[in-house]
Amino acid sequence: MTNESANPTEATPMYPLARDANGNPLDVPAEAVAWRVRKLARKAGRPKVLFDAETGLPRELPLTSGYDDFIDQVNESGRFRLEPVDGHGRIIPGCVAVTEVVFDDDEEEAARPKQAAESAPELMRLVAELVESNAQVMRAMASAFGQVQPSRPFVIERSSEEKSVGGESQIGQIVATLLQKFASEPGKPTEHAVPAPSGVAS
Repeated sequence: MTNESANPTEATPMYPLARDANGNPLDVPAEAVAWRVRKLARKAGRPKVLFDAETGLPRELPLTSGYDDFIDQVNESGRFRLEPVDGHGRIIPGCVAVTEVVFDDDEEEAARPKQAAESAPELMRLVAELVESNAQVMRAMASAFGQVQPSRPFVIERSSEEKSVGGESQIGQIVATLLQKFASEPGKPTEHAVPAPSGVAS
């Protein structure tokens, strides 16, 4: 004799999406005919009603819809609030189901900020090592060249003989000019000629 009794926990529920935020099954009201879908905000805020692109009415799903059917209908990631509606399209209070849709791309994007935050300390360590290495190279180059002395100006000094000869020549030219000036003035007799200094041409 075979045991054909089925485990009630393993049986497929009549309403697969009828679960609250903690995953507990919900009792769907008998007058309910469909689920009305609203998307929960990521932070604080009211849930957003999703509309059907063909009818323009709030999106509603059959009560017997499964998770795969739900994903095909909403086609976007996030947490969703499902509320039963009656045959007149009115929400039945006291029963709120919650489900979540996560795509593979969303998991990768969520992991990227975490990976970036974890790699930040390692990046700072590498930058510090690079700066220290450059500082050591600069210190080594500075010690290799030593202290740099500024170059002194190149000055050409004249000898004492050149200075004395130049001075005597200038004085002789001044004296000769004065003598010629007095000799050329009329009415002034010249008793004795004043000889020109040596080295000055007459």
